[in-house]
Parts: sequence; C-alpha cells; structure tokens
Amino acid sequence: MKNILSYIVLVILTSYEVSGFQSHTYSSKLVNIVPKSHLSRHYQGCTRPDIRFTPQIFVHKLSSKRGKSELFQEVKASDATDNSDSNTDNSSWKRRVQVGAYFGGMYAVNVAYNVVNKRVLNVYPYPWFVGTLQMFLGSLYFVPLWITGLRKAPKLNFDNLMNLMPAAMAYIISHTCTTIALGAGAVSFAHIIKAGEPLVTALVSAVLLQQFFPWQVYATLMPVVGGVGLACLKEVSFSWVAFSNAMLANFGGALRGVFSKKLMGKPVGENMDSRNLNAVLLLMMSFLLIPAIVVVEGAKLRPGWTAAIAAGYGEKKLLMEILVSGILFYFYQEISFMALDNVHPITHALGNTFKRAVLIIASVVFFRTKITPLGTLGSAIALAGVFLYSVAKDYFGKKK
Repeated sequence: MKNILSYIVLVILTSYEVSGFQSHTYSSKLVNIVPKSHLSRHYQGCTRPDIRFTPQIFVHKLSSKRGKSELFQEVKASDATDNSDSNTDNSSWKRRVQVGAYFGGMYAVNVAYNVVNKRVLNVYPYPWFVGTLQMFLGSLYFVPLWITGLRKAPKLNFDNLMNLMPAAMAYIISHTCTTIALGAGAVSFAHIIKAGEPLVTALVSAVLLQQFFPWQVYATLMPVVGGVGLACLKEVSFSWVAFSNAMLANFGGALRGVFSKKLMGKPVGENMDSRNLNAVLLLMMSFLLIPAIVVVEGAKLRPGWTAAIAAGYGEKKLLMEILVSGILFYFYQEISFMALDNVHPITHALGNTFKRAVLIIASVVFFRTKITPLGTLGSAIALAGVFLYSVAKDYFGKKK
C-alpha cells in the first residue's frame, strides 16, 4: 500500500514538470519522497517524444539478480547559470499553466456539451440523427484547416480505411449509445453507469486480447461495481433504456481500446497524428451511420421537427443548439487528446475521474436532477474505484 501511495505522489508531482523536462537536474525533494525503484520504473515506462534523459543525469544499471533498473545518484554538479535556472522555472510555470488550461477547457467544454446536448434531445428526441450530425459538424472546423494548409491533411488509401474500420465501428457504438442514454435518462445517471467502463474493459481485454492483470488490479473493480450498484439501487431517475445503452457505450469504448491496440503496426496513412486520426474516424462514422438513421428514425425526423417548433421551441434556437453541440463535441475530443499528450496517463485518468464528478454535479445544478444520499455515496465509491483501477493497472503492469 505504501508503495502504491508513493507512486501516486510521484505521478501527481511530476505530471507538469516532466512535460517541460529536458536535461536539467530533477528536484532532490522528489527523490527523497519517492523510492528510487519507483522513480526509475516511472521513467522507463514513459513514451513521451518530447522527454529526453541524458547520461549526465540518470545512470541505469541492469541487475543480474533482480532484472530491474536502479537509479544512481547524480555525481556531476550542475554548472547552469542563474539565468538558465530562471528560464527553466519560467518554462515550468508556463507548462503548468498550459496543462491546467487543457484540463480546465476539457471540463468546461464537456459540461457545456452535455447541457446543450440534453436540451436538444429533450425537445428533439432522435439520438441517432443528433449524434451523427454532431460527429459530422466537427468537419466545419478541421476541413478548412486541411484546405488552407494550417494543418497537414491526412493521406489515406482504401487499405488504410479498412484498417481503421473496426475502430470506427466501436466508436459508433460508444458515441451513439451514449447519446441514446443521455436522451433517455438523467445526465448524472448516464455518467454514473459509464463510470463502470473499466469493468467492461477488463472483461473485453481478457476475452479478445487474452490480456490478464494481477489480482490487485481486478480487486479495484469491486468498488466500481459496488458503487454503481448502490447508485442504481434507489435512483430516482432510473431508466432501463439509459442503463442498457450506457453499458453498451462502455462496451463500445472497451472495443475501441482493443482495436486501437490491434491497429498498432498497421499502416493508417500519412499525417495521421492523434487529431487527424480522430477527425478521420468522425467522418467515417458520420457516413457509416446514414443507413441506420434512415431505417431507425428517417420517417420520424420531419414530424418530430414540426412538433418541436409547434411546442414553442424556436427553429433558429434549435438549429443553433444542434450546431453548438456538434462543435463542442469535437473540441472536447481535441482538447482531451492535447491533455493526454502533455501528462502522464495516471494524471489523465485522475482528470477523467474528476470530469465525471463535475458532470454529475453540473447536471444536478442545471437540470435540478434529484440524487438520493445512497446514489451520491455510490457515485463517490464508483469514481474512487475507477481511479484506483487506473493507478493499479499502471503500477502493477510496469512491475511485471
């Protein structure tokens, strides 16, 4: 337990500083707080392309008995000038502000999206159409960037698209079912159920990837399952449609992770960074969903639109809110990728856990959703379990 706590301390303390670290001496205070074996293991698992470790700072020796890297104390004194130290401090603070802005923007945009999206679905309850339109509307932002050259346009062939197809289908399940769940029930309830995604991910990874984790990782799923169960027990806004679709969304998210792993090593085209990959997947999903929209909701769309306007909801207002929800959905994805690129995965997991808490609270405030004390307790337990799962998975995975 002590080792895990010290590992969490390491990750939180280094989440901002690592992203700005180049070749200066790391804080001696941090070395005193965290065991050297954890510090070494933390950096061994780091794959960030902008982090460089020089021989003058870290010396690793492979132990024939243990087979683990050990961190030795730096013996070379730093000859940096006061001016360079000042520049380093300024750079570190800029990085902290930048990462803080990413997370703050991620929370704000996601809350705004969920609020606007719920308003649209309340008056125009056609989640297949609304969800698909939201995915396509992001093209109003990234396509002009490709055309003007402000962002390198992706170059793909048919084989590249086929390689991306499984991930796109999983993304469709995740987003469409989430939209249905948000429309069928309270926003808070849908996100409580979606907090159970780690359980589904563990099951899918075991079945499809034959990937198994140490027992400690699976133990952290107990509070997730128990918390979600408590939250559903006497939930005022309980809906089987919302529950089942939120669980299907978890399944889609887990499949997306599995297919993303299988995608590694396969050609996916040129200029396919994380942002362009997301943009291409959104476009693919938009076109793939058109037949489903025609079959499921096609005959209802026009009468539903007329009914919404007749009920007193302005046509321009409804159009604007659909447009805004689509733009917010895309920007949330973009900011989330930027945040993930700048922090350790555990810090990002903590940020995502806190995001769900913010969404639940925001839905209570904006929509006056009633949550029982038991529901509040269950939500807190489930969210704590989600974070513990992320920490345990990372810690014990590297220990193996």
